[in-house]
Amino acid sequence: MKRLLNVADLFCGAGGTSTGAIEAAQAAGFDVKLTAVNHWPTAVATHERNHPGSRHFCVSVDDLNPRSIYGPGELDLLWASPECTHHSRARGGKPMSDQSRATGHCVTRWAEALQPSTILVENVPEFLDWGPLSKEDGKPLKSKKGTTFKAWVGMLESLGYKVAWRLLRAADFGDPTTRTRLFVQAVRGRRKIVWPNPTHAKPDGSSQTGLFGEVPRWRNARDIIEWDRPGKSIFARKKPLAPNTMARIMDGLRRFGIQPSVVVMENGSRVFSIEEPLRTITTAKGGAMGLAEPYLVQLRGTSDSQLKSSARSVETPVGTVSAGGIHHALVQPCLLPQQSDGRLRPVSEPVPAVATSGAIALVEPYLVEYYGNGGTSPVADPVPTVTAKARFALALPEITLDGQRYRLDIRFRMLTARELARAQGFPDSYQFTGTKTAVIRQIGNAVPRRLARAIVHAALTQNPDVSHLRDPSPVDLATLN
Repeated sequence: MKRLLNVADLFCGAGGTSTGAIEAAQAAGFDVKLTAVNHWPTAVATHERNHPGSRHFCVSVDDLNPRSIYGPGELDLLWASPECTHHSRARGGKPMSDQSRATGHCVTRWAEALQPSTILVENVPEFLDWGPLSKEDGKPLKSKKGTTFKAWVGMLESLGYKVAWRLLRAADFGDPTTRTRLFVQAVRGRRKIVWPNPTHAKPDGSSQTGLFGEVPRWRNARDIIEWDRPGKSIFARKKPLAPNTMARIMDGLRRFGIQPSVVVMENGSRVFSIEEPLRTITTAKGGAMGLAEPYLVQLRGTSDSQLKSSARSVETPVGTVSAGGIHHALVQPCLLPQQSDGRLRPVSEPVPAVATSGAIALVEPYLVEYYGNGGTSPVADPVPTVTAKARFALALPEITLDGQRYRLDIRFRMLTARELARAQGFPDSYQFTGTKTAVIRQIGNAVPRRLARAIVHAALTQNPDVSHLRDPSPVDLATLN
């Protein structure tokens, strides 16, 4: 008979932590009785829909008396993800709220009241810098940096806990996102603090041998994309893309060549290859990530307006009709062999065998300023001065193959909520409630499922090896509660 494990998930959100924790506990031989607490009704509704066998409290954690939920010694595992917004550097120079930051004190309150054997806390790395704020501008006092965090740890230690913390990256444990968070672990009695060994590694061939042996490569963004969902040509939009978005697309072209890439629409405006995991998913409207895909369009005769309806992916041999898929924002020069192999090659690869005819073409996009006396510039150069009315377009390089003319176009679309949810480890069967904006917010606030699973499993079993953990089948998911 399996032992019953009482688990409390404070600030549970949509349930990324809960799902991972239940999987970990069941893999370790436990039956789980879960209590989930969150103040946002929409998130609680999502959690209830996917974990109907759990006990739910839609209240502020501060308004909940832990002794009214558990008796002495009943709670085995406490997980808390206190509000992180007013700790994160993502706020820039905006004032912070002591009241918001103080949600971390719920951990010590529950620890004192119930003394669970294991406590796990998740937050942004800046949680380590937790300290008092200036009364003048609401910003952290540099001279007091980290003092509140140290006092918080000291409180847990005074209650008999051993405490340690570590920064962990979700991609290292099988989630296709590079989201990195701080995790604090506190244990009582004879228990040890055990952290899971990574199960995946940064791409270096098909696998990588490191400190923890040979592990598979990171899961990449390519695997979560719905490639049969088409984007829209950036040149056929009624409203042109913003100059900053165009600049990011150009950067992707310059860096990654003629292949899909992801455009991060905020937090540094980064562009990265689909062969990498997604960057940290935020609560921003639309998920703040776009997908771009350059492709060849066949032209009829000599008129640019007479386009053939089928698009051709530049990742496949020219002439092969693609399924009209969608791809992350990307573009860059490529070498186009005009002979039998027909394979497009990024300029980062060696030039293919050079025939006497010299049949190799360079496809190189460039920017066009379409206002006033604007000119052109290669994408390798910085974007020209952006004015209040300036717009930049990507010129359409043309090539001719076997008498047919082709031009380069780029499809662009935002990633869907389901794609973003996959990056956070949510299975496709997971059902979200609320508006599109609310769903994105739930996903952005979630703890990646596989990372939570690894941490909980290591803590419960006192064993850092979590490489044997496998994603449950849809049938298994239905039995999580």
